[in-house]
Amino acid sequence: MRIPTYCLLALAAAVALAPAAGAQFGNRPDDMHIHQIGYPSPGSRVALTFDVTAAPGPNLGYQAAVSQGWRGGVQLPGGQVPLTPDSFFFVTAQNLLPSIFTGFGGKLDAQGRATASITVPPIPALDSVALYMAFVVYDTTGVRGISRAHKFQILDRPQTAACGNTPSTGIEVVDLDGKSIVKSIPVGAGFAQSPFYDLSLRHILVSTWAGLFHQIDIHTNSVLQSFQFSSGVNNMVGGTTAMTTSGERAFVCNASSTAPSVVEVDLATFREVKNHLFPVGMGRCAGIAVRPFSSEALVTCFISTTSAIYQFDVESGAIATVAALNTVDNPQDAVWRPQGDYVFVAQNGSATSTFPPAVLAYDATQGYRLARTIPIGTTMPGPAGIAMAPDGTYLYADSVAHNSVTKVDTDPASPGFLTVIKTIPFPAGWTSGGWMIRNYDGSKVYALLSTGLGELDTATDQFSSIVVPTTSAAAIMSARHRQDL
Repeated sequence: MRIPTYCLLALAAAVALAPAAGAQFGNRPDDMHIHQIGYPSPGSRVALTFDVTAAPGPNLGYQAAVSQGWRGGVQLPGGQVPLTPDSFFFVTAQNLLPSIFTGFGGKLDAQGRATASITVPPIPALDSVALYMAFVVYDTTGVRGISRAHKFQILDRPQTAACGNTPSTGIEVVDLDGKSIVKSIPVGAGFAQSPFYDLSLRHILVSTWAGLFHQIDIHTNSVLQSFQFSSGVNNMVGGTTAMTTSGERAFVCNASSTAPSVVEVDLATFREVKNHLFPVGMGRCAGIAVRPFSSEALVTCFISTTSAIYQFDVESGAIATVAALNTVDNPQDAVWRPQGDYVFVAQNGSATSTFPPAVLAYDATQGYRLARTIPIGTTMPGPAGIAMAPDGTYLYADSVAHNSVTKVDTDPASPGFLTVIKTIPFPAGWTSGGWMIRNYDGSKVYALLSTGLGELDTATDQFSSIVVPTTSAAAIMSARHRQDL
């Protein structure tokens, strides 16, 4: 099928001609998916699948494009392509580099799928480069659908995790491939909490109980710069930092019981922008998750018998209560599907809780309707950490009480959607520390243990017998911040 002139022009030059009368925007973004198979590193070839899951119909053409950004999108009849019209966009939308961007245009098969690939040139300078891709589908009547943006992050090995080193005053950089400690980095007074990588993946950012915020160079393993949070911001807890999709700002939870807040940090100027105060009495701010390609975030809060989940706008700072979110006990980690349609919250509970240990699945497209309470074991405390697959089709949640990991189906197109796939017990002698992370390509998931990190191969769902060491029980690891944000 030949790409319609108006479609090619709109993709290649941000100009859209009117489609034929009766054209319909028939496939929603929720029905269109980009699946990535493989680890993007310099010199690698990564397979892709463009997939339309809801009634794709016959004779559908498709065109994909790549950009270095997702803002300032390209307007088409029926919607906007969420890609910045830069040089990458113009080249890939016209299929001018087929040796690198292969299969980016053509016709979907009868199942609504097409295969493609990206061959990353063997250039070391490409390490940490981020690209975004999207695709449109069309027929003779016009554009039928536009996908969401998918982030393609090029990373060189080895993969590392930053570990808050409790009770000593520092962090450890751990080589996940070599299963060894690279270096311990002192960061001054106070426990080091919630370390994470910025979007360049060249810096670790870490907060401490003493209210300090540090930027650490991962190549020299030294502190580049630091600042002190404003007065009252001094109880930063594990698993509580998130970034906007653009990577310009970070949001750090302050788990104070008297002045709970989320602190906004400008990463370009490395300074505190604002301390966003949350209602006193509704709990300590424990976790934050920004919806992909959105200004919307969820903040989990808990203290004693009081728990709440708030909607927080990272652009305006507006804080709102959503009734559907607030039947919950001790919410901890919150993780979005990369498609931004469902969000999953770990319900950790307590020994006296009347709530079940579970992962709570909320449908954000339906006003955060509770789609399902997914049981994780039978005894409190329940899960604290969640690791989501890169394509959003499954997650792993730890069970603190049972020393096991539960795999859950999170693919809306699957017959087993929001049900438990299997429970995987820890090897003998392992004790859960309550958090989960994964590496960039999702081939490995790591469970926090009392002695280090337990590695799970997601292809076989088997744990390695070798524990990735840390010198003490880590507060929280942030290899998960090297995934799609």
